[in-house]
Amino acid sequence: MEKNNNKRTAIYLRASYSETADGKYSILNQKERLLAFCKVQGLQIKDKHIYHDIGSGTTPIGKRAGLGKLMSAARRGEFDTVIVYKIDRLSRSLHLLLFTIKELEKNKVNLHSISEAIDTGSTQGSLMLSMATLFADAEKATIHARHRACYCDDRDCD
Repeated sequence: MEKNNNKRTAIYLRASYSETADGKYSILNQKERLLAFCKVQGLQIKDKHIYHDIGSGTTPIGKRAGLGKLMSAARRGEFDTVIVYKIDRLSRSLHLLLFTIKELEKNKVNLHSISEAIDTGSTQGSLMLSMATLFADAEKATIHARHRACYCDDRDCD
């Protein structure tokens, strides 16, 4: 992402239930890193354009208050770019991630991840997005398989 003081920017943060208190993906840690990134890039973030959710990365937009508000603001043209810490913070569902990105693109909003070389405003960024999306979806399947192996018996899982 090139420096541009004129870009209107929003940030989106998500932590799963197990990440809420502390750690690399806590809301507070993500927020600190994203705000530091924006400062270096010369981007000003309005408080009203900081969106967050606590919960699963597979939860649909309509059931995530923060993501729903972000998408409504994008439709109103309030910003040009959404920045996330990592693409799986937006979604771990391939279908939901692609739907969200298409909706952002329809409203002329780019998506940028600071942890991956992803900026949907560039061809290379779009390619990296496709690859990262596949990895996020695979990680989701791995998490579900671990959960089933640890907490479910054959009769009551799925």
